[in-house]
Amino acid sequence: MSSDHSFVAQPSIVIAITDIVMIIHNNYDEYGGDEADAIGQILQTIKSNPVSLCDMDTSKSGLAGKPLIIQLLILMQNMCKHGGEHVNKRVLWLAIAIHTGVMLYYYDKITQANQMLMQFKLAIFFTTKNRRWIWRELPDYSYRPNSNNRLNVKKILSVLVDIIERTEKTLNTVANYSAFDSIEKNVDPYLPEKQSQISKILTAYVCAHYPNAKEKIKSKKDEEDKVKEFSDKPLNLSDELSNFGPTNELRPYYWDTPKEDIEQYSANYNVDYLEAETEICDGFTPSFEEVLDSYDSPYINYEQLPNAFIRYSVPLQTIDLSLQQNYISQRELALNSNTRLLSLPAYQILFATLVHDAQKYPIKFDKEAVPAGILLLSMLTALPVESLTTKNYIKHSRTFRIGDSRAYIHHHLGITERLDVFDDKKYENKLDVIKIPVPVWLIQKLIGNDLPSKTDITIYLKSLRKNCAFPYLSIARIESALHVVLSRYTAHSHSHIANIICRIPAPQAPAMYYSSHSSEELIAHYKTALSVLNAEGKYDLSYVTPWHKYTTGSGFALKIEYVRDFMETLFQWVRASSNEEMHFDRVSIYTWFVFCLLTGVRPNNGIGRNSDIDLNMGWLLIDDKPSKSFRNHRLIPLCFTLTNYLKKYQRYLIDYQLEHPLSLDINETVDQIISGDEVSLLRLLSKKHDKLIPIKRGAVYEMTKEMIDISPYWTRHFVRTQLERQGVDIALINGVIGHEKNRQEALGKFSSLSKDQIKSVGKSFEKIARQLGLSDEIELPNWSAQGF
Repeated sequence: MSSDHSFVAQPSIVIAITDIVMIIHNNYDEYGGDEADAIGQILQTIKSNPVSLCDMDTSKSGLAGKPLIIQLLILMQNMCKHGGEHVNKRVLWLAIAIHTGVMLYYYDKITQANQMLMQFKLAIFFTTKNRRWIWRELPDYSYRPNSNNRLNVKKILSVLVDIIERTEKTLNTVANYSAFDSIEKNVDPYLPEKQSQISKILTAYVCAHYPNAKEKIKSKKDEEDKVKEFSDKPLNLSDELSNFGPTNELRPYYWDTPKEDIEQYSANYNVDYLEAETEICDGFTPSFEEVLDSYDSPYINYEQLPNAFIRYSVPLQTIDLSLQQNYISQRELALNSNTRLLSLPAYQILFATLVHDAQKYPIKFDKEAVPAGILLLSMLTALPVESLTTKNYIKHSRTFRIGDSRAYIHHHLGITERLDVFDDKKYENKLDVIKIPVPVWLIQKLIGNDLPSKTDITIYLKSLRKNCAFPYLSIARIESALHVVLSRYTAHSHSHIANIICRIPAPQAPAMYYSSHSSEELIAHYKTALSVLNAEGKYDLSYVTPWHKYTTGSGFALKIEYVRDFMETLFQWVRASSNEEMHFDRVSIYTWFVFCLLTGVRPNNGIGRNSDIDLNMGWLLIDDKPSKSFRNHRLIPLCFTLTNYLKKYQRYLIDYQLEHPLSLDINETVDQIISGDEVSLLRLLSKKHDKLIPIKRGAVYEMTKEMIDISPYWTRHFVRTQLERQGVDIALINGVIGHEKNRQEALGKFSSLSKDQIKSVGKSFEKIARQLGLSDEIELPNWSAQGF
């Protein structure tokens, strides 16, 4: 840790963490150590006050800039100082968390380490029930005479498994009996969050002590529970992406490879170059959305599918883009004549046939009715047939919520959780949940009968091909039908809506993590798509209703009224500058926010190279991914207001240069900017006020966190949401924001977007400027020298 440039700490802090880790480590042996003795040693270490008084700031902002492991030490010291209920118990568990975190650092499992430390930090820092609940569940190992108190890995693992099993049992009970009540009495609304918290702790603990044995996570479960565990997770079309980011090959359906086959051999190869690169900022851990937003485009892809031997060999499949999920995401490029697609009349005939066959016998198993029901459910939900034919998947998995009168798919987007509580005046979206209604009669039929085998499905598909005259009909075409209809044949819908409703995984659809939609809107699109399929009118759609109304999407999309108030506060902050240097930095920060809000760029370090900004033509050529190995430039139109701001900022730099003729470094930097060199336009003063340095996101956060305590990446969430709200064409939004799919980049050879179309988005940015009070008619900050 000491070699990590972000880990800056006093020697006493490093020594204290080392002592705590060794106390726990030495008490972990084959027979277990004495926990009472461990608690005494840890308390003695903490009471020596390793953290100095000036660093004992336990506020949210005070802790934010420090590594998580130091934050835990500060909270431990503060807790021991002020006392309270069950201090010894909490100190021991926090010490176990620190020891686990250090082991994970050793194994280079940084994500798991941060998750472990963060969960225990939140359990101490916040007083809410959904955070403090863990202390009621964890056992108290305080010293008791003649008791067998031993610190043992298996014992702690058993405790964590017991907690997660109880939580899962309660969740399943709620899902089966109370899913449809608008207000569920005596039901804890934070159950899903609690289950997520304990799962992160358990996963981290297992990764630390069993780094090469993932099956240890559920070591207590018997065979029946293992079946249920398998069925709890939907087998999405890209469920096997493993560690290779968005470029791993899916195995084909029912691909039964002999164990002795050479293609089962897994070679050692380095895939680090496929990982997303994100910038390191002090006090920031990149969110899940930011990581997705930073993935590079793939290095290799095939215009035609390679032969089977190449396609399924392990080394090649890590960089082969011909995966089944990619077929769906690439359909925006495919022609209607493409054999991977069916025509709209063909989808309608297929839908009518499946509805007819599935409704033949309401209860009784039939060689056609149940296979048709499975395929119909897949067509209605975009769920893989392999999942639906897995034992207990429909009945017991958390994907389905089944009641007497209503059933639906319950899916979480997996968006990063906000640390603060939801405020409807601040945030656009309360939840990240997608609920898709499914017919109760079909679910009950499939639950009440034996599931069809692979042979049953194959035989029924063969009869469909013959009776409907569809030689290209396959399981994959049925599974992807809903996405095709939503993105191609449904009025006012598009691929973005299709990705959300069909639950397309993150690497293929990062845009969904930056959006905002109401449940009524999504259900309306879904019902319209089913109406398109139901051309013959034989399918009852009355069950498709938005019974639960809420907003869903990005957890960091701020409301436009809140952002307008923030920019006004920022404006007054600039005017309140007490000296010339402060005024310069604040004007630069203000302009930086204007730049981000009126372009939607990734707010990374040093954005806005002067050579890429054409103020005369109103263009920004941007390449804002941190990766230096792959370039992905795109054009963003500069609206009139932003152009005006940037011109004024340039004049401000010249005025500042004239005021400081003896500052050679400042003069040289301003000359480079004015002459159009490839340097950053937006600048801050160095600590000594003798240089102009590029603006970093961490500096922006530190200077403005008293006004808005959120990572500045919220600006990108805000812009995407506002462009969608204005009805800008989805292809233009993707082109401007940088969310295009592979081979669809606006400046690529396969793009159908013209520069004139991209330029038209500038009108939408100008509308955002007016809504935020940034237009030219509004008073701008005092850009001239103040004469301090």
